[in-house]
Amino acid sequence: MKKFLQSLVLLLTVLSAATVAKADYVQLADGVYQDGTTLYIGGYVTSLGDLQVNPSVIYCYSAIPPTCVSNTFTDYGAALHVPSAAMVSYFSAQYWNYFNNIIADAISPRYVVFDKFTAELELGETMELTPTVYPPDATPTTIYWLSTNTAVATVYDGLVTAVGAGECDIIAACADKQAYCHVTVLPERVTITIDCHEARLLPNHTLKLNATCSPYAVDLAVTSSNPAVALPRLVNGTIMVVGIAEGTATITVNAADGWGNPDQCEVTVYTELGDVNSDGFVNIADVTSVIDYLLGDDTALTNADNADVNSDGTINIADVTELIDFLLNGYWPWEDPGDEHEWVDLGLPSGTLWATCNIGADSPEEYGEYFAWGETEPKEYYDWSTYKWCNGSKNTLTKYCTNSNYGTVDNKTELEPEDDAAYVNWGPSWRMPTLEQYKELLSKCYCIWSSNGFHVMGPNGNTLFLPNAGNRLNESINGVESCGRYWSRTLDNGSRTDRAYYLAFTSNAKLTTVISRDYGHSVRAVRVSQD
Repeated sequence: MKKFLQSLVLLLTVLSAATVAKADYVQLADGVYQDGTTLYIGGYVTSLGDLQVNPSVIYCYSAIPPTCVSNTFTDYGAALHVPSAAMVSYFSAQYWNYFNNIIADAISPRYVVFDKFTAELELGETMELTPTVYPPDATPTTIYWLSTNTAVATVYDGLVTAVGAGECDIIAACADKQAYCHVTVLPERVTITIDCHEARLLPNHTLKLNATCSPYAVDLAVTSSNPAVALPRLVNGTIMVVGIAEGTATITVNAADGWGNPDQCEVTVYTELGDVNSDGFVNIADVTSVIDYLLGDDTALTNADNADVNSDGTINIADVTELIDFLLNGYWPWEDPGDEHEWVDLGLPSGTLWATCNIGADSPEEYGEYFAWGETEPKEYYDWSTYKWCNGSKNTLTKYCTNSNYGTVDNKTELEPEDDAAYVNWGPSWRMPTLEQYKELLSKCYCIWSSNGFHVMGPNGNTLFLPNAGNRLNESINGVESCGRYWSRTLDNGSRTDRAYYLAFTSNAKLTTVISRDYGHSVRAVRVSQD
C-alpha cells in the first residue's frame, strides 16, 4: 500500500510538471526569463544587475551564483531552486544568502526541440507541434507557448492555427531554453470561375471564355490537356481557345502562380461542319455541292456528314438554308457572334461592315493595341528578333512566304483565322480587312485627315473614325497624332514576301502600301461576310 501511494504521488508530480503554461513569458535580460511570478536564470548567466523583481519562485541553473546588486530582488521570500552541487555557494553568496527557502533540485534544461522546424499552412488550417525537453528530468518541464505574430498564427497547448497570410515564429520555451518553428501562412487561394464548362468548336474557330476571380484579382494562366486539339491563349484578360483538330481537350484556368482553385472547360473540336467538299473552307462552293446532291448528283459530297448541318439525320433544303445563313452571318447559332463590338454600315457596294473602334480599344478615339502582322497579341518590343513567323530575321520566314529568298515557301498570301488579330481577339464574326476592302474604303468614301485622326464618310452618309495611333518599332511608338497605320490581312503580292499591305494616312496622303511585317500597327476589324 505504501509503495502504491508513493507511485501515485510520483505520477501526480510528473503530470503536474508536464502542464503546459499559458501565462505571459518574457525575457528580462540575456538568459533571464519570467513567467508571471516565476523567474528562470540560465546556467551561463554570471551577473543579474538591476532587475527589481519580486518573484515567488526562482529557478537558477548556474553552478556559480550570479553577481547581484542591492535591488536585483525587491523581496527575498521566494522559493529559490538551485543545482544541488551549488547549494552551499548560494547560502554564502551576497544577496543570495538573504533567501530563507533554498531548494537543491534545479536541473537545467539543456535544449528544447520541435518535431518540425518549418511549416506552411493555409488560412484556417491547424497543426500540432510537439516539443521535447532534454534532459527529461529537468526542473521544471513546463512549456510556455508564444507566437511572434498572432495576426498570422496563434498557438494554444501546441495547437497552431493559421489566421492571416504572412510569416511568424512559434516558440516553445522551457525555463531559459526555446524551440522555434518558422510558420508561413499562405494567402487565401483565389477561386477561378469561367463562364463556360462544356463547348463544341470547329477547327480554326475560336471560343471566348471569360474568367472571374474571387476574392481578389490575379494574373491567370491557361493550359490545354491536348494542345493539338484546342490551343488556348490569354488576350487582354480574355481567354481565346482556337480549335486545331478533331478531338477533346480540357482547358484549365488557374492563377499564374498556381495558388488558386482552378476551373475547367471541356472542349470538343469537331470537323468543319458545312465543309462538304473537304477543301478546308465553308463557302458558296459547299452550298452548290449540297444543291447538286439534292438534284441527284451522288458524287457531289466528299463529306456527307458535314452536309447535315442541322443534325436532323437527313440532308435536305434546310441544310442549304443554314449554310447560307452561316455564310451571311459568319457564325453558327451555337457560337459566339461577337456582337458586343459595334460596327457601322457605310453603304459600300461590297456591303462591308466596319468596326467602330480598334482592337484593344473601347471607343473610336482610343488607339488600342499594336500588332505585328500575323501576330495576335501585343508585345513590348517589335522587330524581327521577336517576330513570331521567322527565326530571327526577315530571310528566315516560317509562314506566309512566297519567295525562297525569304524563307520556307508555303505560298500563303492571306492571314489564316488563327493568325488574324481581329478573329482571335473578337471572335469568328470579325477579320482583319483585305487589301481590296481598304481600296474600296478609300475610293468610295469621302475622307478627311485631322490632327487626331482620319474621318471617313460613306456613300450613305454614315461615318467612321480612325485615330492617328502611329506605329511601333523596337520599344518606340512613332507618329502618334500625325499618322495612322492599319494592317490588312493581305501579304505583299510582289517578290518582297517580308512585307504586307496596310492603310496609311497623314496630313497629305492616304493610300494602301506595304511595309515590313515586324512593325506594330493598329488593327480595325471588319464583320465577316462572304467575300
